[in-house]
Parts: sequence; C-alpha cells; structure tokens
Amino acid sequence: MMTREEAIAVLEESKRQNEIMRDNPTTFWASHQMAEGVKNAKRRIDALDAALTALRPVSREQVEQIKGV
Repeated sequence: MMTREEAIAVLEESKRQNEIMRDNPTTFWASHQMAEGVKNAKRRIDALDAALTALRPVSREQVEQIKGV
C-alpha cells in the first residue's frame, strides 16, 4: 500500500505534467484538439489540487484560525 507522502508525490508529479500540457498545448495536441485538451488539463489540475488538499495535514496555524485563537 502507498503511504500518504508517496501519494502526494505522485499527485504533484501528475499536476506538473498537466500544467505543462496546459501551458504548451501545441506540443501535445493537433490544432483541432487544443481547446479541448487545455480544458481537460485544467479540469485535471483542479481535481489534483482538491486531492492534494485532502491528503495534506492541517497545520496548527490553520486550526487556530478556525478556532479564532
């Protein structure tokens, strides 16, 4: 089974790859595929950000902000 840290590393790498695809669409897609490819890369980045947020532990500062301490 994969550790949380390993999962975070895999998701971060996937996010970097999707950011490259989003930022360099001509390298990855034909002209008629670019708009859809960029849109899908952006959606994957958003999903990966959500997954990474869920996997990362909450900091003490974040807890204190919520409690209003």
